[in-house]
Amino acid sequence: MNFTASRLAIASGAAFLALVLAAIFFRSMSGDLNHDEHQFLAPAALLAREGLQPYVDYPLFHLPNLTLAYAALNRVSPYIILNARLLSLACTGAMIVMLFVCAHRSLAGRGPWVRFAGAASVVMLLVCDPLFLRTTGKTWNHEAPAFLLVGALLCLVRAMSTPAHCWMLLSGLATGLAIGSRLTFAPVVLPLFCAAFLLPVEKRRRLFYALTFAAGVIAAMAPSLYFFVKDPQAFLVCNLEFPRLTLLDPTNERVHKTTVWWRKLRYVAKEILLPDTNDGKFTGSFALFATFLAAGIAPGIAWLRTRKGSVGAALVLLVLPFVLIGACAPSRYQNQHFYVLVPCFAFAAACGIGHVRWVSGKGMAMLCLPVLVSLVLTRGEWEFQRPAEWLSSECTTQGARCASALVTAKCSRLHLPCRSRAVCAFTPNSPPAFLHCETPRL
Repeated sequence: MNFTASRLAIASGAAFLALVLAAIFFRSMSGDLNHDEHQFLAPAALLAREGLQPYVDYPLFHLPNLTLAYAALNRVSPYIILNARLLSLACTGAMIVMLFVCAHRSLAGRGPWVRFAGAASVVMLLVCDPLFLRTTGKTWNHEAPAFLLVGALLCLVRAMSTPAHCWMLLSGLATGLAIGSRLTFAPVVLPLFCAAFLLPVEKRRRLFYALTFAAGVIAAMAPSLYFFVKDPQAFLVCNLEFPRLTLLDPTNERVHKTTVWWRKLRYVAKEILLPDTNDGKFTGSFALFATFLAAGIAPGIAWLRTRKGSVGAALVLLVLPFVLIGACAPSRYQNQHFYVLVPCFAFAAACGIGHVRWVSGKGMAMLCLPVLVSLVLTRGEWEFQRPAEWLSSECTTQGARCASALVTAKCSRLHLPCRSRAVCAFTPNSPPAFLHCETPRL
């Protein structure tokens, strides 16, 4: 009977994950194109079609990992927007599966349905989080580095139980790839490097494990180091000086106010953690944050003190302050800059849920309650379109019209809808010169 229940629970878990991933996929494909996505799509198109390199031939205001990844996909498939979104969704999907498995294993020793309900609750709290919903599925540089950070933490968790240089190397590689995708992840190197000195090995051996982690970080940063050596001035200007140009305007009081540290912390509390509404939509990651406080804090502190709690939750406690420092680094903060906090909360909750006493058959209702609240409050965020109405399909159709019309007319003279003209730079199989036509930038 127990064996049958266990198999049924596993099948239910697989079906649940398939349903969640399918819902996220169709929702993301139904989304519109954000005006900030062009800075990730256009450089990849230039690199894939003409071989033009970032920093050297044109400015790129982020580190180059995602540009290289998108360009590699564009060499295989001509659908530029679809390629980038699929990569972002693949990272998010892999992260969701990892969190489900972590929560399921953390609840080892409980009944099969308790394990399924606990793991599913953590996943639902993540996918129903307002910040998660408004960031996922776009071609920004938030989903991939967040997934890589969770992967780095997971490798460190494995290294804590069975110390091995391969796990430290993989953790370093994931951390370096995350930094190479978004510079604000750089501060997490320090706590993850120091975590190597908590490994259950002889003190003299811990340094070698830390150096293995550092070697992985440096190896993964090779693309950034290459472009830095090739054109150091352009690399530094694009990544360090350009984001602060708005501070040169003394009349822009709003931007100068955002550089004050206490205002940034107030923004995190008010806009990210606490419940609120904006334009009729629910905001605030308070449900997931409350679950983190209930299931992640105590097991993490217990492990740091006695090594008897949750190592995953403990690592999140070590990393979280540095994650917050990096998220607050941009001079002008936006909600999506703090997206990485959401996977960190979910990972700590997934690892610590099996170490709290209230998670049981009856206590599971305490975890299901915030899930139901999140589902109700974010029900308006789940809108789907037919595949023919997806943005990638529309861009392909309208872009093909632009490309054919370029034979006899300039793009700026075409009588096409504004949205179509804005995305004509992302036409599949269009001539290289088409990338330089005078069109509104996305």
